[in-house]
Amino acid sequence: MRRIIAATVAALAAVLLSVGTASAAGHGDHRDLTADVPAGPTRHCVTTAEQRDLASWACAGSTLLANGKVEQLDGSAAKPTVTTQASPADDEDSWCEPTGLCTRLISDYIRETKANIWYGYGDRTVGSYDAVLRNNLNGRQPRLTTTLILDEGPPLYFPTVSTQCYEEISFWPDNPCGTDTMGGAYLNGPMARWDSGPRYGDRLENSNEYYHALDASWVPTGYAPLSGRLFETPYFNCYGSDPCYFPPE
Repeated sequence: MRRIIAATVAALAAVLLSVGTASAAGHGDHRDLTADVPAGPTRHCVTTAEQRDLASWACAGSTLLANGKVEQLDGSAAKPTVTTQASPADDEDSWCEPTGLCTRLISDYIRETKANIWYGYGDRTVGSYDAVLRNNLNGRQPRLTTTLILDEGPPLYFPTVSTQCYEEISFWPDNPCGTDTMGGAYLNGPMARWDSGPRYGDRLENSNEYYHALDASWVPTGYAPLSGRLFETPYFNCYGSDPCYFPPE
């Protein structure tokens, strides 16, 4: 049921855990980054989280992840913002910065979706990082690559990063079509990055629309772990027996 069902599935699937409380050493080592969050949907999300004094939270654009739930604070900003068509040589850190949830077409068969994730504990913003999912449709067997880039805050350890494929089903929960573990990662300081390398998804046999979701768990040094669904990509079409493609914007 397109985005209504997809959002419900994401809300049920996403988990944001806080195990214990952040250590005193962690709070002493890293300054509060609240003032660094640019104006816009992400600033509104961060401000809302801090005002609620949530034990742990994360914001991806207007999407607030907390207490095992996904909350869209601004429905109009929930979908990735479409950027101009990009050159294949453009670096992942050169667009959609420093806030927001964006997507760009590289070609009819390659798309990148990117989120700037800001996270914190209580009324403190602790750090931010970029998460990028590149989808090369590769006929009917998507080839997926994830890139993580640390922007601000303490070093981050990612125990798991994974993608979930979904087939759009009208008036019914969308059909899972494969899970791919992208690996684990460690980002030791600002500007550090990790690339999963390509992972091949399941072959998509049905004539339908599909999309992917990116899930991750991360542990900031000196703080409690967090995890959740970072974003869902725009739909792509796999009609008949033809190769899959991204429809025009």
